[in-house]
Amino acid sequence: MLPGKTEMKIDLYNKQPLKDQVKEYVREKIITGAYRKGTQMPTQRALAEKLQVSNRTVEIALKELEIEGLLLRRMGLGTFVNDTSLKSTRAIGKTDMVAVFVPNLENPVFALFSSEVEKRLLKYGKNMILCRSKVFQAEEDKYVRLLAKNKIEGVIIYSGMPKLEALFRKNGTPVVRVSDVRREPGVLAFLDLYQAGRQMGEYLLSCGHRDIICAGGFQMPGPDDPRFKGITDVMRENGIPADNIVISQEKRAVEDYMAAGAEAAEKIINLKKRPTAIVFYNDARAFGGLQYLQTRGFVIPDDFSVVSFDNVSFCSFCSPPLTSMDLDTERAAELAVESIISGVQSVHKLNPRLVIRKSVRNI
Repeated sequence: MLPGKTEMKIDLYNKQPLKDQVKEYVREKIITGAYRKGTQMPTQRALAEKLQVSNRTVEIALKELEIEGLLLRRMGLGTFVNDTSLKSTRAIGKTDMVAVFVPNLENPVFALFSSEVEKRLLKYGKNMILCRSKVFQAEEDKYVRLLAKNKIEGVIIYSGMPKLEALFRKNGTPVVRVSDVRREPGVLAFLDLYQAGRQMGEYLLSCGHRDIICAGGFQMPGPDDPRFKGITDVMRENGIPADNIVISQEKRAVEDYMAAGAEAAEKIINLKKRPTAIVFYNDARAFGGLQYLQTRGFVIPDDFSVVSFDNVSFCSFCSPPLTSMDLDTERAAELAVESIISGVQSVHKLNPRLVIRKSVRNI
């Protein structure tokens, strides 16, 4: 704290937005040395409690300070005060920062992707700014201006954010996108979910399953979801009806994946004719579905065989261990970083791989 100056407090009656007051508070702490360069920041929750504001307010404030270069986020470790001067890098027109956009961190596959990207960037001496789409989109234009002002080195986007992508490309910033839609321009790593679905369908048929339900897709116009379309195509090719086997989520945005999985499982056990196999849209939903089914007294895989997509690490440790389709997320992260570093962009098709565990029985 500077001599003769009292510690700044958040004023709820101040016309200045609360998140800007939080930013000033953090800046003051850094300037006075209370938060020393290179050291870890207090957690979002601790700051929110100390300043008596919401976690969301602190989250937005810290994100803007990260974009401005004062803070650095380390996946799984926390947020740190940046110990690198940005003056020299700005002078030559760029920083050592790469912005990474994922839909959320509630789904473990997005957390895995972010973590793998950060590990690879650090090997090249680059820092990662992690942005969650649902936070970013609330103030999209402001964040784009902040990122452009700090001349970040590149942008990696998991799934589609077309407005964001167009703004960065217009600004001359390299953009790399990981997507399951190959025909879209700008896709570097193509997740072949249709082939993943076909593999899953063929596996379940080989185990004798004919009554299959796909749980947790989305109700949306246009083509069916590719992973479930792959399954239904395989079933039809083998003469098995597959017209009404998808149980959809009503909303695309999911706040609690396990709750969504439990909701789908409840619908399934209330069906007049129960399936022998359930295919969940992703592992995060499958974990919720498994838990719900087991609390209702069902035994997996005796009563239901259960499979899903993503193959996150917890699949090996849940009970029973979950059969899941590995979509090669680590390779997608590696390709994205290589493209940003090299400046070379070309489309890569990632190869899904079924990892068989104990959640499926032969009938």
